[in-house]
Amino acid sequence: MRYLGLLTMTFQSFLLPPYFENIGKRFIKSPKLFFSDVGLIKTVLGDSGVSPGALYENWVFTELLKWKDHQPIEPELYFYRTSAVMEIDFLIASGDFILPIETKAHEKVSPADGRSLESFIRDHHKINTLGLVVYKGRDMVEIRKNIWAVPDWYFLA
Repeated sequence: MRYLGLLTMTFQSFLLPPYFENIGKRFIKSPKLFFSDVGLIKTVLGDSGVSPGALYENWVFTELLKWKDHQPIEPELYFYRTSAVMEIDFLIASGDFILPIETKAHEKVSPADGRSLESFIRDHHKINTLGLVVYKGRDMVEIRKNIWAVPDWYFLA
């Protein structure tokens, strides 16, 4: 735990807090760990130590941190996971609106990739009407109602 504190104090790693609105519900409350440099992960764990999906999610996180720091009113970043193991990689919260974002390290997406976003929108319809799947592809497409697959180069540009 001491090393984790040193890594976060020196901005080598970041702890992303979970989002929960009702403490009475059983949510996983421990933060998610991200590193500021994907190369550091590969050096420490080796190429076979981390899945391509986890590396891609980490890269999107670092880009979201950069974007967040340049906003006039800085939004909050969270992740979302229920006790039933429904997970959303990132939530961008600003005011009364929350944008859920899934990351997929694939060049193609399917409607199944938006299933957790659809569930989140249904359960939080007062604060959200849209979800995004950020992926490595080239086309922007609606994969489910109000859930759009957006290429990373477009989303993070």
